[in-house]
Amino acid sequence: MYVPNMAAGGGYGFAGSSSTLYYISRGGSDTVINLRACNTYSNRFKKMANDYFKDCNDLIDKINSKYFDRYGIQSVVNYYNEDCN
Repeated sequence: MYVPNMAAGGGYGFAGSSSTLYYISRGGSDTVINLRACNTYSNRFKKMANDYFKDCNDLIDKINSKYFDRYGIQSVVNYYNEDCN
């Protein structure tokens, strides 16, 4: 992404940042869901998790009690894959 650098006479500077996109899908499904969140403490993630992981009450309880690290979405998915199926 290029951002105008007004302090340098209106030239352009490069402002970059890295991010990780997370998608989940159930086995055998052609559909994926973009989590659009990397924060397990966010209300948006909790709402999505309550719907998507509704077949694993233990995982929902762990998410709601902040058992996982704030940015531990991969840990949440690993827990689901290993302990909820």
